[in-house]
Parts: sequence; C-alpha cells; structure tokens
Amino acid sequence: MHSQFWVTPSHPLARSTTAAALLNAGPALAALPRIGHTLPSSDVRLYALQPGKRRSGETFSRPRPRGIHIMRGHLLTSPITPLPLMSLENRAFKSLAALSAPNSSLKLKPEFTAAAENREMSASQRKKPSKAVQLALDAGAPSIDPSTLPDVTDISPETVTASVISINSGCKNDREKFLIEHLVRHLHDYARETNLTTEEWMTAIQFLTATGQKCSPIRQEFILLSDVLGLSALVDSINNARPPNATENTVLGPFFTEDAADIGHHGSIASEGKGEPLFIALRVLDTHGKPIAGAKVETWETDEEGFYDVQYEGREFPDCRGRLVSREDGAVEFWGVVPVAYPIPSDGPVGSLLRSLHRHVFRPAHLHIMIEADGFQTLTTALYPEGDEYIRSDAVFGVKKSLICQIETVSDKAEAEKTQAKTVPFKQLKWDFVLASKEEADKVREEKNLKMRVK
Repeated sequence: MHSQFWVTPSHPLARSTTAAALLNAGPALAALPRIGHTLPSSDVRLYALQPGKRRSGETFSRPRPRGIHIMRGHLLTSPITPLPLMSLENRAFKSLAALSAPNSSLKLKPEFTAAAENREMSASQRKKPSKAVQLALDAGAPSIDPSTLPDVTDISPETVTASVISINSGCKNDREKFLIEHLVRHLHDYARETNLTTEEWMTAIQFLTATGQKCSPIRQEFILLSDVLGLSALVDSINNARPPNATENTVLGPFFTEDAADIGHHGSIASEGKGEPLFIALRVLDTHGKPIAGAKVETWETDEEGFYDVQYEGREFPDCRGRLVSREDGAVEFWGVVPVAYPIPSDGPVGSLLRSLHRHVFRPAHLHIMIEADGFQTLTTALYPEGDEYIRSDAVFGVKKSLICQIETVSDKAEAEKTQAKTVPFKQLKWDFVLASKEEADKVREEKNLKMRVK
C-alpha cells in the first residue's frame, strides 16, 4: 500500500498540471482522525490546517494559517481539514515521499512541523537575514532552522505551558530536558494558582536581579536565598541519604572557601584574640565503629564577634578555618574558639525579604565540618552547642537534633597538659563523626527512590 498525503492548493507540489488534476479529481476521503487521536506510525500523511474558529474540545482560539504538517505516530492536538487525497504513485510527489520514508535521513520533531513548504523553497526565495541576526549568528548564537520548530503561536493561559515544553523538546540532554520541563510546569502553575500580576512579576525580576548583583567571589547571595527558603536543606536531605547510624548532613552555608590552611594536631585554626579558646576532639569512624585514617577534615567558624574572615575588608589570610588529616585512630584534635550566634548577611535583597516576612536573620552558634575519605560519602555538617536562643528557629533551617552538642568545662590539669591548654579551666567539645561508605549510601538511596516510585 502506498503512503498517502493531503496537501493544500498553495503548496508548490500542487502547482504542476498533473498535481492540479489529481487535486481536482482525487478520490473520496476516509474518516478523519479526531482531536486526541494518536496516529499510528504506519499512517504517514500531510494534513492541511485550515483557518477556523474555536470549537468545543479544540486547542486554538484564533484562525491558523494554511500549512503542511508532518505527522507520524503523533498525538493530534489541532483540528484538521484535509483537501483531496493524492497518490504517491505519481512522480510529482516523489520528493515528498522521500521526506516520510522510514529510512529517510530527515529527523522529524515529535510535534507538528509546518516545515514542508519552507523546505521546498529555493535558496533564492529565502529572505536574507538582517544585519542584527547575522551578527548574532556570527557571535555564536544558536543556529536553529525555525521551520523545524513547533508552532507556538496563539498562546493562552491554557496552552502556553505545553507550547514551551514542546519547543524545548529538542534538548539532547535527557536530564536537562526533564529538569526544565518540570521547572516550567511548576512556574506556570504557580503563576496560575496565585493569579500573578504584572507588578508582582516585575518585583520578582528586580529582586532576582539584585540578588545576582550582590554576589561576589566571597559572597553568594543566591546560596543565601536558597538557604532561607529551605531549598538548600531540602536538596541536601534528598541527595544525602544515609544509614540511620551515620552522621547527618546539613547545609554548607555561603562562607566556605577553598583557601584554608593546613594545620597540625593540637594546632589552632584561629589567630590570637579571636575568641574564647575551645579544644575540639573529634573522631572519624565508619558505620561499624572502626576508625578511618587519612580522612581530610575541613572546618570553619566565626570569631567571637560573629563574623567570618571573609566579611572583613582587607582580609589578608584565612582565619578561623583550617584543614587537618585524621590519624590512624581516626582522631582529629585542634583548637578553635567557642562558637557564637551571628546574623546572615542582611544588607542585601535576602535580608529585605526576611524583614518583609517578619523573620529574624540569625543563625545559632555552630562549627562547620566537612570530611572526605576514600570509599566514603563526603560529609558536610555542623555541630550546634545546646542552649543557643536561636537553635529552634535557625534562619537557614540547618539545625538537626542529632547535631546538637555539649561544650564542657575541663579543670583537670593532666587533661590540660595533654591538650596543650594555655589556661585551666578550659572549654572542650568532643564528637564522633560516622561516615557511610559509598555502597551503603547508594543502597539507602536506591531504597528511598524505590519507595518514591511505588507511591
């Protein structure tokens, strides 16, 4: 059986004498597919979209221009009005047949493509691009043949989402396409559900613009925005599934830097006068309680004034931050300062947002810790000394009950000598960090994903 096509009289193929005769004397048409009908892959036809008004169940509200649309195994979402059927037996349609042949090198988009007429146009018939268009192309702008893209005219609140997803469907990266599709769906649903006004939309655009302008090499206002909206905590929880006995992750925060100095055991991450000395005795263990030697431990905190080193103008070197390596017994011991509560940066758009939401801008006292070890999942976490007034309402949702610790006062002189304490009594914090192996973490993640798929 020959493939068959419906064409419009305006199509170049219809201008030949033979084609015109076939148009005038074509056989009766078979039953037309209706809206929502999926054409089988064997049904290879060209349909002519005729101008028309909106009808019940149809998806457009203004007349559509005539045009040739290629469909093969696609969902029919627009009404069609075919003109007489033409047989491919006639040589006049040989080139048209090649376009739809199963082994054709032409890759058709999975949407309606009003491209046939454009493809038949000679090079001399195509418009020369404007200077601005040519300059953009020369500068590296994507060179996409617009005739290969789906028709996204006649946009309405009911159709815009599908149109955006459709025109993005050519993305070669499946994960990126998936992420953008769902982002578009949720953004559009948000606008519809809230009946978003133009003024509100513009306010949001200006807010995001100001957020970007506030960023610098040592300050990330966008991470801060993600933090105060709880997104950082959510993404962290999703991506760091662990066995129940492994130490929990928490947010990285905006003040991590990669220039921390390497220090030895019993050394200090803080320079003189940065706060009340605190001896920190940590152990790095696996889920079976065995010590992990050679783990890279990075730590950072504020000084007693509540400021990170990067918040000071004229910062000359990293302070109140450092890197160590765990010993054979998994131990990591160093001096820091007693953590204090502090405000997140509130002189930018994120601070303005929190004031508008009647929220405070403070984080409870904490010590950041990041641990990396071969064969284990990287741990990014923090310890929160109990008793802080902001521990129940952390501005960035970072506190987890399993990470609340105690700071003890030590008066034993022998212990002071062991830790190289300069004064007695002194403050001390002890904690064991338990790392999950990559295999353990992957197993927990797969179990979690399976439960989500079942739901």
